[in-house]
Amino acid sequence: MNLQRLKYAAIILTGVASAAVSSTAALAWSMGGHRVTGVIAARTLASTAPRVAEAIALIMQSHPAAAAFETRMNDAGSDPRARLERLFAEIAQWPDEVRGGPFKQFHRGNWHTIGLPYFVPGFSPAGEPPVPAENMLSALRENARIAADTAASAADRAVALCWIFHLVGDLHQPLHAISLFSAEYPDGDRYGTQAWVLQPHGGDAVSLHYFWDSAIQRSQNMLEVEKTASQLGAAHQAEALDEMRSRPYTGPDSFERWTREESHRLAISDAYREGRVRGAADKKGAPRLTEDYAHNARTLAARRMALSGHRLAEVLRAIFTAPATP
Repeated sequence: MNLQRLKYAAIILTGVASAAVSSTAALAWSMGGHRVTGVIAARTLASTAPRVAEAIALIMQSHPAAAAFETRMNDAGSDPRARLERLFAEIAQWPDEVRGGPFKQFHRGNWHTIGLPYFVPGFSPAGEPPVPAENMLSALRENARIAADTAASAADRAVALCWIFHLVGDLHQPLHAISLFSAEYPDGDRYGTQAWVLQPHGGDAVSLHYFWDSAIQRSQNMLEVEKTASQLGAAHQAEALDEMRSRPYTGPDSFERWTREESHRLAISDAYREGRVRGAADKKGAPRLTEDYAHNARTLAARRMALSGHRLAEVLRAIFTAPATP
């Protein structure tokens, strides 16, 4: 490990320890939630495809932030499975870390979301809002291609893997797939980040997007992350999830199916409740969410987070076991 990497490791670790997450930022599942997704995937691969897990760990040694990953893995001790879980947790979280710091050149703001429009009943738009060409789905396709390309550099494949880990998690948070359009939001509410609400039991106004991001796991503490991963893994086993059977991963086209047929529809039905829940354009007018709404959000978010971990393992198996392209 060279001095430059050690320096970057120290900077990243310091930055993460002091970071505060804005309630308007689009950080699906929060950093702790992304860690849960990574841990579920690590446990699945360790049991079903250990060679895939080993291949990923080897590639990650060439990652630009390999020193930081190694430093954090040392917290897990010497047990190989614990170290793998910690590595996968860090991989899944990394694309949110690079919003600042020494690796900011890897930040891609448009990659975390795709604002497929939803027009509330009674609202007539002037025209169909354009969806940016660079978005969550285009990023998943490109990074899946790079990760599977054995001719690509290990460093490029390692960065691509981070984005795959992260975006498969983002994809399963319903509000990463939608923007609501209404008279109050003629230009869209930007994935719920501009829709302010009050939580059932008090506190300051937060964005609807943040409410869903933090519904399950806010803490990045690995003991809490591992506990949540165990609870979700037990409550939502892969073989018991209908989505795993009805929409298995068959290639990059699956990302779009999961987004349009699941997350976008769930955002309409459960996050916006067919337009009845919209939030307010300013904090002062923020409506209070009901306990029923919050309970339903937590139930749905738990299932989606577990599903994202299982599907991430499925995607990684496919990438590393697919026949080489001639």
